[in-house]
Amino acid sequence: MPSLEPLCIARGIPLYVLTGGLLQKLTGTGYETAVSALAIVKQHLVKPEALLSDKALVLCGERIQDPRNVGVLIRTAEALGCTGLLLSAGSAEPFSRQAVRSTTGSVLRLPIALAADLPKVLMALREQGATVVSSSGAATQTAAQTDLTRRPLVIVMGNEQEGISDAVASASDTVVRLPMAPSTGADSYNVTVAAGMLLYEAIRMIK
Repeated sequence: MPSLEPLCIARGIPLYVLTGGLLQKLTGTGYETAVSALAIVKQHLVKPEALLSDKALVLCGERIQDPRNVGVLIRTAEALGCTGLLLSAGSAEPFSRQAVRSTTGSVLRLPIALAADLPKVLMALREQGATVVSSSGAATQTAAQTDLTRRPLVIVMGNEQEGISDAVASASDTVVRLPMAPSTGADSYNVTVAAGMLLYEAIRMIK
């Protein structure tokens, strides 16, 4: 791409011109999406406490296994105005090819924090003034029955198969569920869909 050359030279960025086939192999994508350029960028990792501010809304995932779900959580968090995404140990790598591709660019902008001991980190965030609300299908109260207007607010989504752990539930201020149709044969929502619903509810309650 000739238009990139002067921009790269001005910023001291090495530029290599490759064939389309080699670019496709480097990206490893199976989608029918044209690839014009490939860049190496710095991972936007921060400490968990850096995600907090007076009006912070933080999305958190515990042991999210599917890298595509991690990617969509990043995309959803940015789209709904979150200050960042917090991921526990045991989650899929947020900078893997599948995850990055699913973010559609949000991974370049949204701060991401990793927690080796998520319950301990959640307790520390609560001590700093955050309210922690976790999602579980076994909860007695729904998100609509819960005050989600408090900030800073951390919303925690659990593992795709097992949900949140007992330790994370104990480290939370509240555990809520999302209602489902009584006649449905489904037993849960996809974690990314549930995250979007909870975040939207947290935003809607303020407006």
